Amino acid sequence: MNSSINCFLCGKKLSSSGDECTIVKERDIATLCDYSKTLGDGKYKLFEGKSQINVHEKCRVGYLVSKKVMEGSSTSSNVSSASTRSTSSSFDFKKLCIFCRKDYHQSIRKECVITSDKIREKLLSLSEERDDSLGEQVKELISRVKCLAEIKARYHRVCFNNFSSIPAFKRDQEDSLREKSLKTVYNFIENSLECQFVLSELMNIMEYKPVPRTLIANLHEHFDKDITITGVGLKSIRIRGICT
Repeated sequence: MNSSINCFLCGKKLSSSGDECTIVKERDIATLCDYSKTLGDGKYKLFEGKSQINVHEKCRVGYLVSKKVMEGSSTSSNVSSASTRSTSSSFDFKKLCIFCRKDYHQSIRKECVITSDKIREKLLSLSEERDDSLGEQVKELISRVKCLAEIKARYHRVCFNNFSSIPAFKRDQEDSLREKSLKTVYNFIENSLECQFVLSELMNIMEYKPVPRTLIANLHEHFDKDITITGVGLKSIRIRGICT
């Protein structure tokens, strides 16, 4: 097996993780396509037309679990639109996993109780990154409460790991948008008659919004010694050599 090939499910190199790898044949690829369409994660676009694909065995098993998670969610939420709202509002956070919505205790999966509400923002961020039906369900559920730790919300570890695994094609989209946004900033600075900029103004012209520290690091890397960062807070940026 070519060690440079990436896993079709997680996007990581097959040789880098040390996990067991497997080759999925055409018939099983069709099954994965069906699973993908059920989950709404768009992975089927990567599988279609392939006679075989290489994946981590752990990723394959986890992906099959994700469909069961989805089915469990759909079963409990599709009785009727009225019962869906009722189920969400009366969700038993102390008894049910917030991802698969199945009984927290009646499972062989490792169980976790949320003790810090820091995970709330992480889950909301992951929901946005996933941008699929499962992400929407989790976002809708946790948005109904102010503090997950206070109500002792819980989840299965395997369900959380699956939820945290952002589809590879979405990571590629984000990388592409980041590069496009950085190029926009670089061109703006290089073609501007000004020689001093405010960080917040540069971020306003970017589609992808990095944290300020990351943008500063990217500017340093691109312009090397032609850039000087001064000030605090929304930093004033002076580009030496371009405006002289």
